[in-house]
Amino acid sequence: MVGVMSLSLSQMVGVRSLSLSQMVGVRFLPLSQMIGVRSLPLSHMVRVMSLPLSHMVEIRSLPVSQMVGVRSLSLSQMVGVRSLFLSHMVGVRSLPLSHMLGIMPLPLSQTVRVRSLSLCQVAGIGSLSLCQVAGVMSPPLSQMVGKMSLPLSQMFRVRSLLLSQMVGVRSLPLSQMFGVRSLPLSHMVGVRSLSLSQMVGVRSLSLSQMVGVRFLPLSQMIGIRSLPLSHMARVISLPLSHMVGIRSLPVSQMVGVRSLSLSQMVGVRSLPLSHIVEVRSLALSQMVGVRSLALSYTVGVRSLPLSQMV
Repeated sequence: MVGVMSLSLSQMVGVRSLSLSQMVGVRFLPLSQMIGVRSLPLSHMVRVMSLPLSHMVEIRSLPVSQMVGVRSLSLSQMVGVRSLFLSHMVGVRSLPLSHMLGIMPLPLSQTVRVRSLSLCQVAGIGSLSLCQVAGVMSPPLSQMVGKMSLPLSQMFRVRSLLLSQMVGVRSLPLSQMFGVRSLPLSHMVGVRSLSLSQMVGVRSLSLSQMVGVRFLPLSQMIGIRSLPLSHMARVISLPLSHMVGIRSLPVSQMVGVRSLSLSQMVGVRSLPLSHIVEVRSLALSQMVGVRSLALSYTVGVRSLPLSQMV
């Protein structure tokens, strides 16, 4: 996605006929395996076989709920939790992800213990700006998705670049993708004037600067139980490399390296990324600009091919 040789990012996120499932090659991966859970089928989350990815990034009138497969449950219930650790949201062992995504039988609200925050509040549509949704510096991530005081923009230090520009969308602000009308999602990534290409292909800019990380190892970010996910967003000065387990590697090396295995990034030892996304025609390595690095390490898996996972 960030270093593609022949396919333009815009084509990747703006396609009208390619189903997301085809894009990531997912078929039936239990999210649990991807983020540390043991039994929840990620398939429900990404197993979209017929909806064009374009619908996801270029939709103009489709409610986000429909984006995640929800028909009657407001997404807000999914992210508007007030007292539940996000870890509970992604680290559950027995609750099917489908329930998390709003499958009919169980209201997602019950899944994440949402109290009273409506999606519009979460996405910035009513009175609550999206930034307020995840804009927390010190409390647990659970508070990160339900906090009401700090602008998300401050969280990622972004000022003026529309996230839409980040993903290659020219006419539709990505913010619209989430139903946000007034706050550009750009505030989510915290850049002032840096083009996405520079963000993912830079040689000297540490990814930490990109998201403003402070000191959380990615491992803790994707399933570790000891450290509050809050640390994930509360980062300010530590290179993101610390976030993914690296101490001194510049982002450029992270996404544009030629010889460094991304595995080092997240701590996996032996799974090639190709297996992760099951890419048939375009080597994911090409997607991230890497030639010989196994992104497999990205999800922290040791021996199970992500392909099997997804």
